[in-house]
Amino acid sequence: MYYTGEQRVEGNPYRSVSKAYLDVGILGEITIGPASWFINAENILNVRQTREDSLLLQQRSAHGQWTTDIWSRNDGFIVNGGVRLRF
Repeated sequence: MYYTGEQRVEGNPYRSVSKAYLDVGILGEITIGPASWFINAENILNVRQTREDSLLLQQRSAHGQWTTDIWSRNDGFIVNGGVRLRF
């Protein structure tokens, strides 16, 4: 679990201070004989900057950018798993 507090954001027309957010994940593994099965879940709360503000600017910035800087996660909820075999 990670907590990220407010951050100052520059060149963002939508806000001058980001929102604080919590990033929660879990990892589990079980070994049965020569096989280890695992599952990993990240960003369980599905935090995404795009839920708060658009990444796209309505017009190009003075520096030539079409997007704002990223201050939060943007990948959403992630789950993966697999197996490791020992020979």
